[in-house]
Amino acid sequence: MDQKWTALLEDIAYDMTHQKRGRAILINNENFDNHKQRKGTDVDAKRIQKCFIELGFEVVRKNDKKVSEMMNLLEKESQRDHSTSDCLVVIILSHGEEGRVFGTDYAVHLDQLTTLFDSTNCPSLAGKPKLFFIQACRGTDFDDGVVVKSDDEPDGIGMDSHGFALDQDFLLAFATVNGYYSWRNRKNGSWFIQALCDVFSRHSNTLDLLSMMTRVNNSVAFTYQSSQSTGGKKQIPCMISKLTKDLYFTPKSKR
Repeated sequence: MDQKWTALLEDIAYDMTHQKRGRAILINNENFDNHKQRKGTDVDAKRIQKCFIELGFEVVRKNDKKVSEMMNLLEKESQRDHSTSDCLVVIILSHGEEGRVFGTDYAVHLDQLTTLFDSTNCPSLAGKPKLFFIQACRGTDFDDGVVVKSDDEPDGIGMDSHGFALDQDFLLAFATVNGYYSWRNRKNGSWFIQALCDVFSRHSNTLDLLSMMTRVNNSVAFTYQSSQSTGGKKQIPCMISKLTKDLYFTPKSKR
């Protein structure tokens, strides 16, 4: 590759040539103190763990964590030296409500998690992508009377996108838009995670992240629909991007 093209890539794309791809922290909450069990989430966890391993990440999976344990896990991660890594990924599979995600005991504001990795709290990730993938509902409280008797069921309690203290170079990808359910199948996992892993496995060598996320939106919107017993509902993911460059998961050269 000539120097001119290399310089152009440095201007428009993140540097993904560090020694390591980075770590992907996967929090998979299935069993809760006061909320319905999220059956099918282990299917999601297994699938997305495999997906990010294939992208070169060191995946750290933790199941059924209380809020204090989630905070402790991510605080420790923010204190690590990420200077030899391309980026960081945080994946949360859980219930959610009004700007919060649930541990197995209660909820925590999402901005309390994201700010742990801003330039002040995690300087070794300054200028690098911090990617959050959130599989949870963002709408009406499931416990207030939405009864689903099929394998397709809403995935939580609700989440609002307001009030996030986001630094630059963050991306938050949500399974659904504010105010709506995120659907999860007990046998096959959630629509969002199925689509995300399928798109990433097909296109990660050729497309940038935002282009892939557009294809995830397309897949969820046009491929999936809940059973007739739940009214044939649809879903559309969305994201909040403060990325400042294109992000390509350029394959790591074998050493």
